[in-house]
This record gives sequence, C-alpha cells and structure tokens, in this order.
Amino acid sequence: KIDRVMLVGGMRVVYLVLFVWVSLVRGSVYNHTCVLTPSQPDCSSFKLPEDQVASDIGNMCNMMDNMPGCSVNRICSSSSSDTVKSSAYCEQFSIYKDLCLDMPGMSGCTDYRYMCGNGTVVSQCGTPALSLPSTMALSALVGSICAEMMMPGCSECVSSASSSSAMLDCDLLVTYSNLCISMPRMHQCASWTTMCKHIPDWGLCSAEEDTTVAPGMLMYFHTRISDYVLFKGWVPTTSLQYAFTWIAVCIAAACHDLIRLVRRRFEQQWRRTESSARLASGKEDVPAFVPSTELPRAALQALEVSWSLLIMLVSMTFNVGLFIAIGVGYFVGSLAFGRFIRNYQAAQPELLEMTACH
Repeated sequence: KIDRVMLVGGMRVVYLVLFVWVSLVRGSVYNHTCVLTPSQPDCSSFKLPEDQVASDIGNMCNMMDNMPGCSVNRICSSSSSDTVKSSAYCEQFSIYKDLCLDMPGMSGCTDYRYMCGNGTVVSQCGTPALSLPSTMALSALVGSICAEMMMPGCSECVSSASSSSAMLDCDLLVTYSNLCISMPRMHQCASWTTMCKHIPDWGLCSAEEDTTVAPGMLMYFHTRISDYVLFKGWVPTTSLQYAFTWIAVCIAAACHDLIRLVRRRFEQQWRRTESSARLASGKEDVPAFVPSTELPRAALQALEVSWSLLIMLVSMTFNVGLFIAIGVGYFVGSLAFGRFIRNYQAAQPELLEMTACH
C-alpha cells in the first residue's frame, strides 16, 4: 500500500515537472491537462483557446515570416474574397497546424506536439491542414526555377548567406505560386499543383487574381488585366488602367499605317530627287548619296520596322483584350490611311517590295 502511494505521488511530481517545463518553453502557462495527457476520453472536445493559438502564430511568424504557413495567414487576414475568408484553411488552428507540421521544433508548437501526439483523442488535432511544401523545400524549389529561368519575382528572393543551399529571403509561397502560374508545366511545380487542388479559387492558384509580386508572363491566351506592357512600369492593375491601355494599344496599331503612309509620301519625293540627280550627273545606274535624302529615308524605315516590332511584343503578352486592340487598331488604320497607301503603291509598284516585309 505504501509503495502504491509512493508511486502515485511520484507520478504527480513527474506530471507537475513536465507541466512546468512545457509552460516555460511556451513562454506562457495554459493550465489544462489535455495538453499533456491528450489520450484521456474527456479530452475529445478540448480546444486550444483562439487567442493562445493566434499568439503562437504571431510569435512564430515574427521569427520566420517566410514560412508558407505565415503566407497563408497573411492572405487570410488581408483577402477581400469571401471564398478565401470562409475557407477551412483560414481557420486559426489550421494555420497553426501548417506551421507546426513545417517546423515542429519551434517553441510555439510545444502545445501542438504534446496535444496532437500519438494516442491523442483531441478532435481539434484532425483540423484539415493545407498541403504545403516545407519552408526548406519551397526555398529549394524557387531557387531551382530561378536558376533555370530568370522570371519576374526571382530578383526579390535573395539568399541569406553566401552558400547556394542557404534559405532564400522572400515570401516563398507567394513567389513560388506566381512562378508556377506563369509556367505551370515546370517539374518543380508538382507541389503547387497538389496544393491548388484544395484551393483552386485562391490567388495563389489563379492567374486571374492579383498577388503580391509582379505578374509573370503567361505563355497562352488569357484574359487577366495585369500584364507587363512593354515597360516595367506599365502594368495595368485596375479595370480603368486596362481600358486606357487598350485604347493606347489600339491607337498605336492604327498609327503603324500612318507611319507607312508618311514614309511612302516622302519616298515619292525622294525618288523624284534621285531621278533629277541621275539626269544631271549622266549616271543612270547608281544614284548618288544625298544626305538630305538618305538619312530621313533610313530613319523612317527604322521607325516603321521598330513600330511594327513593338506591336508584335504587345501581342506576345498573349492577352486576349490587347490582341483584339491590335486587330481593331489595324482595322481603323486601314480605313483611315489604307487608300492613300494603295494610291502611292499603284503609282510606284516597286514600293510593294517595301511593304512585303513589314
């Protein structure tokens, strides 16, 4: 009987020591037996208080804000989408679980390790967690993609040390998602594909949503409004900005025919000048080099070719709206200037050769 009493007393002492140790590691005391003995039947309905979970999430993300779970927490907090906010993956304990599955050794995960260990009956431990790559895996995946192809967003991820295997310092999950949205068939995007099966409507997975890094180039026709248009600073992000961009692209395409008309108008004058020069010199085969003719001729040809290449680069955004703007612009340009261009070509058939390559 004495031995039994001593055994019970010893177990209580051990329990007390463990509880105090856990409380010190966590940095705060949460007095509930289900944290240390989660196998008790009456612990099934136990839940960690939301303020305690939120505090642990905040502490961990203050230490390592590039963890994927921290990215999810920021998205859930700042999103204006009801679909995202109501998602089970935006519940505080789900985000807490994401972090602790990624970095179980962090002090903020002590409650999770004890409460959700082997033999637990706590139903909260079954809260669904998002299928996220670990922080180290994400860093390696982003580094691998950017090593193969320097894409928008890669410049924001810099190594925190000189070693090539060091952790990248950036929002890893958002950067990784944007890279995979741009090039979804890259082999490094298998984890992104798995993640997006659970959250297809989130900005992390949808090309239609604007995320926190610059838009990547989509190599297929799409209808999003955010795209680089020729310059780093020309990125429409609102419907109004996109409308002005559409009008600008349309006008630019129409102006291509205007440039062609101006060039052919001056070409007619230059040819008359060359004919007069030949007659005056008596040399019919090779016209003399006349700077006042050859320099503006070369400048106009360079302008026409460069303008057509700029229009081509806009079309290479694969943006359906901008592609239509180019078509409309050429339609308007042909209506406005086409008959004059054809008139010059009819008068000088050799000008058709100039048109064929542009």
